[in-house]
Amino acid sequence: MGNHRSKATSPRTPTPEPVKTDARQPKLLVSTANPEYAFKSPSEHLEQKNGSNKEPKYRIIVKHHQAVASARQAKASIESSLDDRSRKLLKNAEVFPLFTSWPGERALVLEEVIRHREPWLRYEASQVLPPTEAFDLLRFIAIDHQSNQAADDLLELLQDKFDIAYKQSEITLPAIKYDEDAIMPINQSYLLPAPEGIDAYYARRFPGGDGTGVRFVDVERGWGLDHRDLVDAGITRISGQNLEQYWGHGTAVLGIVTALDNEFSATGIVPGLASARVASTAITKDESNAANAILAAMLELRFGDVMLLEIQALVNHRQLQPVEVDPAVFAAIRLATTLGIVVVEPAGNGAKSLDLMCTPDGRSMRRSQQRLHDSGSIIVGASTSHWPYLRHPASNFGGRVDCYSWGEEIGTIFRVEHLKQLEDAHLELRWGGLLSNTECTGGLNLPEGETLFDGTSGSSAIIAGVAIAVQGLAQANLG
Repeated sequence: MGNHRSKATSPRTPTPEPVKTDARQPKLLVSTANPEYAFKSPSEHLEQKNGSNKEPKYRIIVKHHQAVASARQAKASIESSLDDRSRKLLKNAEVFPLFTSWPGERALVLEEVIRHREPWLRYEASQVLPPTEAFDLLRFIAIDHQSNQAADDLLELLQDKFDIAYKQSEITLPAIKYDEDAIMPINQSYLLPAPEGIDAYYARRFPGGDGTGVRFVDVERGWGLDHRDLVDAGITRISGQNLEQYWGHGTAVLGIVTALDNEFSATGIVPGLASARVASTAITKDESNAANAILAAMLELRFGDVMLLEIQALVNHRQLQPVEVDPAVFAAIRLATTLGIVVVEPAGNGAKSLDLMCTPDGRSMRRSQQRLHDSGSIIVGASTSHWPYLRHPASNFGGRVDCYSWGEEIGTIFRVEHLKQLEDAHLELRWGGLLSNTECTGGLNLPEGETLFDGTSGSSAIIAGVAIAVQGLAQANLG
């Protein structure tokens, strides 16, 4: 996959068939002659260290019977459900409401909006799940514990008391590899007409097709917002920390969606967005809250706007799954889609069938199941970039996957600082998911330039661009 191939002159071919979703895993698309680029399992990757001396926190999430508005109220609510002996497990724990991005009165406003929303915007209980209520988010309580054993003991007790109580999975980035050989000219053939790409050039010929009038938020962990193709777009951060070690990933995503149409390299699918903003899941270098970041992003969007979730869940330290398998994240996404916000979500780079996965609250991701786990988001798989389009070997698949796009050789922009510092920390540029606190992004050995981007991160960014173009066209032509 290291060679850059332009496809602008490729012959026209018939409309592609859907990506194959059988359990057979295709041959790896990249050379593993250099062991640094070889695929590593999640458990192997977790053995790497990020240099932090801070003790890890083990987070339990509980959905309480009542809404809580403060840390004191949250702790009192949990303590009231335990006997005196069991309360000792809370001695060194930190207890607080999981969602902190809004005051309770904002929930009242959203609840009123949902109640008066047209019926076609609400889910039929017989089809999927009943619409979430805004106050549901205020019932989620987080319990951070320094001891893994104490956290497990406490979780066992809480699972007997509450319908939803689980240990939170790690949230990671669904990227795969950056290609250091991606020098000019940059390959953006995914912008061409079908079957090559999405025909972004045609959409831009019409009002709204360049994203005019649509707001967009990207949720992940870091961005190089001063990149020459982004700096004039006025992109601002809504919440969380902009962690430098993730700048490469976030910059590449923004480049696919909305890099400015200037004299420099890449141009995004929708360079005319009304506004582009970012929300970080990182509270500190060592702590994150994806559900709260989604809520913060949602509060900045309106009906018809688009949110992209460039995150995935690492379940049981071995399975990469869509981030909505986390019940708290699911609740936040479902509230957003109930309010008419388009949410685009990667299927994840686990190379597994989502039909076989089950969530912590016992819901299935198989569409034929009555207890379908469907938040209303658009879940995106990844394919090869050449006809015939096949499932990318890293992409999850199954009935819950709504669509797919390129998952390899995606030309975009890149931004990384202090590359030597990343090398000193033994962080790799490799094929495989970015799985843990050692997550890193790589690219050109230049602070600013172009790269090839892979995985469901790239495919989801392309589909987010398509969604923005469609929403822009609809808004301009239908009002």
